[in-house]
Amino acid sequence: MIRNFFVLIFLLMGTMAQAQHWATKEFCSSVATQVDDHIFEPCGRDHVFELASKISNNLGQFWKVTAPNCTVSHVSGTIHVSRPDVLKLDQQVMDALLNAQAVMTDSDNIHKSRAAIEGRTIQDLLWKGNQTQEPFTTGNTSVDEAIRQRAHTLRWDRDAPDYLRPAGIATVLLSDPCDDYYYGIYPFLGSRIQMLADINAIPYHPLEETNGILSFLASKDGENVGMNMTRVYGTYFMKPEFDMAYANGLLLSQQGEIGIFTVLDALNTEQEFPKAEFGDLLHSVDGYLLDARNRMFMKSMMDHIHDQSTFIAMGSSHLPGTTGIIEMLQAQGFSVKRLPLTGERTE
Repeated sequence: MIRNFFVLIFLLMGTMAQAQHWATKEFCSSVATQVDDHIFEPCGRDHVFELASKISNNLGQFWKVTAPNCTVSHVSGTIHVSRPDVLKLDQQVMDALLNAQAVMTDSDNIHKSRAAIEGRTIQDLLWKGNQTQEPFTTGNTSVDEAIRQRAHTLRWDRDAPDYLRPAGIATVLLSDPCDDYYYGIYPFLGSRIQMLADINAIPYHPLEETNGILSFLASKDGENVGMNMTRVYGTYFMKPEFDMAYANGLLLSQQGEIGIFTVLDALNTEQEFPKAEFGDLLHSVDGYLLDARNRMFMKSMMDHIHDQSTFIAMGSSHLPGTTGIIEMLQAQGFSVKRLPLTGERTE
C-alpha cells in the first residue's frame, strides 16, 4: 500500500449520494484535539501501536542528516494537503529550510510551458481518448458511484471514469475533498516549501520529474499498478465514520505517528481482499509508490547532500520501514537523528 494514511483517509469519501457529504466547510476548518480510539477498530489501539513499534523509524516527521564529511541536511515528512493548520511549519523546520543551500521536494508543480498551463502535456496521460470499450467499474457499484461523483465535483463529467486511464482514476482518488475549499488560494505543503525556496533565492531541485507518477501509471508497465491502486483505495469508499478517520489521521500525523498509518493501511487491505491477493497487491502498489520511488528519490538526493546543506521534503510515508528513506540514508553512511517537533511524542 501507499504507506501514508494521510492520503488514504482522503479516500474515505462515503458511498452513493454521500460521497463528499462529510466535507463541509465547518468540518474542513476544524482541528481535532484528541485521538478517537474508534479508528483503531477492530484490532484496538494497543495492538496497532504494538505493530507500529516494530517498524523502524516509525516516529517523527523531521530528521537531521549528517554526511561523512559533516555536511548537515534535513529531511521533513509532509502531508499533501492545503489546510492552513498543516501549512504552518514548526520553527525548527522553517529555520532549517531558510538556512539550506538547496531545497528539494517530491513534486515540482510549476508549469514549464504554455502547453503545460493549457493541460495539453498531461491529456494523453489521463485520457484514453474519445472511445471506450466498456464502462469503468471496480466491481463494486457503490464505490463506482462515489468515484463518479468525485469526478463530477472536480468539474469533470460523471462519465469521465469511462474515458480515463488508470492515471486519471488515480487523480480522482488522490484528491482531498477538503482541499476543494482552498483550491487556487492556499498551496499544498510541498508547494509552499518550494515557494519559500524561490522567495529566498535558495536553489530548488525536484526529487522526481514533473508528473512522474502520472507518466508511470500511463505506461504499459504502470497500468496494472494503477488498476491495483484503484482496487485498494476504492475499498476506503465503503468505510463508515470517514470524517472521524480523516480528522484523527491529521492529528496523528502532527503527533509524528507515521508508523501507525503503515499498520492501518495493511490491516484494511488484509481485511478487504482474499489472502491469495493480499501479497500481490502489496507487492504491486508498494513496489512502485514506495520502493521504486524511494530509490529514485535517493538517487536525486545524492547529487546534493554530500556537499550541500539541503532541505528535503517528501510525503511522510517515504520515511519509515526497511525500504524507507531513513534506513536508506543510514545504509549510505549518513548519520540520521530524529528532531522531535512541537506536539510529537518523544519516544
